[in-house]
Amino acid sequence: MLMQYRKFSSVLPTKKDEVVYDPDSVQDDILFTDLEDIEDFPNDTQTALQIIRQQNKQRPCVILKTHLYYLVKDKTALERELMEQQYEGIIREYQLPDSSDSYYVFVEDVIEALSIAKEQYLTKIEQNLENPPEDQPIAKSSMHCGTLTGPPAIGYGLRALPFNKSLSEREKELLKEKEKKTVVFDDFAANFVPNYIGLTVSSEAMLKLMYPHTWLDKSYDDIRPLIHARAITVSIGAKNGVQGFQLACPGAEIVLAQIKRGRTEIIRTIKRTRYKEEYLAVLENKKLKNSSFPSSFHLKDLLGGDYVEQFETPTGTVIALPSHR
Repeated sequence: MLMQYRKFSSVLPTKKDEVVYDPDSVQDDILFTDLEDIEDFPNDTQTALQIIRQQNKQRPCVILKTHLYYLVKDKTALERELMEQQYEGIIREYQLPDSSDSYYVFVEDVIEALSIAKEQYLTKIEQNLENPPEDQPIAKSSMHCGTLTGPPAIGYGLRALPFNKSLSEREKELLKEKEKKTVVFDDFAANFVPNYIGLTVSSEAMLKLMYPHTWLDKSYDDIRPLIHARAITVSIGAKNGVQGFQLACPGAEIVLAQIKRGRTEIIRTIKRTRYKEEYLAVLENKKLKNSSFPSSFHLKDLLGGDYVEQFETPTGTVIALPSHR
């Protein structure tokens, strides 16, 4: 028994084999550095955002919340991590125009969309100034202490340049008018988008962020280009005498229309089947007529929004309409 005990004890770790942390040891530094790097790994929400971004090649890259619901099952963690992404200045949330749901756009895509909207607005200015519409009324507006009053002007609110001036004088005035009307895009992209989180904004809060020192001198005309570019949309009415606007991303309406058409086409495809269900593989390989997105992109939206149900069968995964439909 003694020999067996000694044999067993010989494999136990001795004191000299104990691991002791040595601050001067390179190996220990590598070990603890690797542990710190684990904290930098993307969480589930960040991974889901990147997955949708890879599938959506259009810009701006619109990410519906239904997409994220499909990829991230823990909705409480999802909402928390989405808010963290907003505070870090990575994404912005906007409300869908026809529902209470929301969508997300990367801030860099919002900035790019504003740049494109600015170029489009410049083109409209040139067309309006070089070929002014006849008898076009121009509404006037005023603002006092951040309160905007008066309806938006018809068209682009641009006054035609007098044609009795020389070409050089008209070109100078044209350049001055273009700079005056488009600088708001740069101010909105630089000062407002990175620093504001919310679905709606009052005119006072928006102008204070865009023009911290001169916002009292601004009028409705100064922000009207943003309305035409759909960076701020329909007025949501006045509250306590202050007019407010709903925020949006320029160009997102085109992407959202495609998503809606693709969603409708897949649902109609399922409805045409005998039992109102279809194999997932069949739907994924289906080439859509009304959307440039792959079917898998729309299926994530449908499943995350509970428009359809998914279940397993011996012959494969099946997508079916909910029983209440």
